[in-house]
Amino acid sequence: MTNLYEMYSTNKEAEKNGTPLVYGPVTIYAKRAGGSNREYASCLAEKTKLLHTTKTEITAEDADQLLAEVYAETIIVGWDNLTNKAGEVIEYNKTNCIKLLLDLPDFATKLQYHVQNFKTFQVEDDIKN
Repeated sequence: MTNLYEMYSTNKEAEKNGTPLVYGPVTIYAKRAGGSNREYASCLAEKTKLLHTTKTEITAEDADQLLAEVYAETIIVGWDNLTNKAGEVIEYNKTNCIKLLLDLPDFATKLQYHVQNFKTFQVEDDIKN
């Protein structure tokens, strides 16, 4: 790459509409947490403000719940091949999305890294190793 535009330009449509992220047999379709996804910042600000007006002390569990809700509403837009421990397919919806993120905090952390990383949303032709 020869200049900063080539190094840091992203696919704005993928940031706003989602891109596939593969975790083993599961594909999660996710928007960027930042960049062109303005909905994310607005939702996070609204939910944070609401939480501060309803609670005097915010716990780690409160923060986890807030972030799971924000991701379910503004980041994760679908998935393929997601199953529970018994191998039953988990339907994509907001409730199941929140449950997934709260049940699997290490996965939630990995997903958070990927959706915040601009490289996840670069145009494939622009990524050179």
